[in-house]
Amino acid sequence: MFNGLTTAVNTLTRLPFPGKNSKNFADSLAWFPLVGAILAGILWGEVKFIQFLSVQSWFEGTALLLVVTSTLLTRGLHLDGVADWADAFWGGYTVEKRLAIMKDSQLGTFGVLALILIISMKWVAYIRIIEFNALPLIFVALVISRMMQVEMAVTLPYARIDGTGAPFIKNAGNKHRFFSYIWGLGLLILLVGIYAVGFLLISIFVTYLLKKYYQKMVGGVTGDLLGVTNELIECTLLLIPMFFIEKLDIQQFFFITLF
Repeated sequence: MFNGLTTAVNTLTRLPFPGKNSKNFADSLAWFPLVGAILAGILWGEVKFIQFLSVQSWFEGTALLLVVTSTLLTRGLHLDGVADWADAFWGGYTVEKRLAIMKDSQLGTFGVLALILIISMKWVAYIRIIEFNALPLIFVALVISRMMQVEMAVTLPYARIDGTGAPFIKNAGNKHRFFSYIWGLGLLILLVGIYAVGFLLISIFVTYLLKKYYQKMVGGVTGDLLGVTNELIECTLLLIPMFFIEKLDIQQFFFITLF
């Protein structure tokens, strides 16, 4: 089971990590939220380092750095899924056509537009998060988005006969979902207290809607669609607090002195 952590880090990031990959790739799912926390920790460190060096913060530049760093650390894995999804779901008219387009390595107009929208939303959200020093929200978004990937993998059938996502999705089970919720929710309660439950409930609702959507369009889920789920949940959790961040009492978060 612990080899699953190595597989999770190797699959979701380009970070070097010791150990051997798990023989059952699905075991890595239990560790997805922890990988999200590692990535969030790196982004948090960047912000704090820039704040330490700068007399006057440049919110826009720091936010852009976070977007670039997260993209590089994840090899753009989930963004690639977003581009494939947009081309397939917006340009394909049958299940077979959509699945074929998602497997095509060429990038179409819909894919470009989707990438611009996703990256822009992240950049705008990060600007506000840095401006109000609401850095725990980065952990919330990156941890819960990985939890929802597990939720999707466990509860939907694999939409293809085979593919790169097959070893993860076909063998996914409730034990992987259980442990992912334990790690993820436990960590977030320590960081943001009861707020974590609210963010999780919002994410579960959005994921439920995405499940219905995926089932209708392709009859299940693929590796690309796990990436789409990650990006959409991440953007949702980064953007929703922006509407009330000025009234949000960040100082009430647990362990806020760390941030």
